[in-house]
Amino acid sequence: MSSAVTESTVEEAALAWLESIGWGLRHGPDIAPDTLSAERRDYAEVFLEQHLRVKFAYFPQDIFLVDIALRHDQLLTPPYTNMLFNNFTDDAEFGPRSGRVGFAGGAPGINGVLEMDFDTGYTVIVLSNYDPPVAVDLGAEIMGMLKK
Repeated sequence: MSSAVTESTVEEAALAWLESIGWGLRHGPDIAPDTLSAERRDYAEVFLEQHLRVKFAYFPQDIFLVDIALRHDQLLTPPYTNMLFNNFTDDAEFGPRSGRVGFAGGAPGINGVLEMDFDTGYTVIVLSNYDPPVAVDLGAEIMGMLKK
């Protein structure tokens, strides 16, 4: 018996993972262009645009759910959440959370930031179609205005 990983094993694992994070799989003949339940214009359409629009329409809300989960230790256990908020130092146990923590990333033409303020309870999420650091700068400005 061979222990080699086959294409079908990888495909099944990938499809199961995609399904677990909310994506769906449609069988080609069921959504074929020439059927009553057609969801694509031709067979070259692999990603169904109408489903992608719905999936990404909630992206800011998904980020806010991450914020809530982090604040309530539902995403990570408390020691790991504290470590994340304490800049990954070994001193993961510290008192009540205070101050601000932010997560940002980007590339040319797109960037975003999530800022959490524990003292006020405010959360600022900025998603931008501009080069960095627009989202970070705007997020800091918004947070400053909220704290006045």
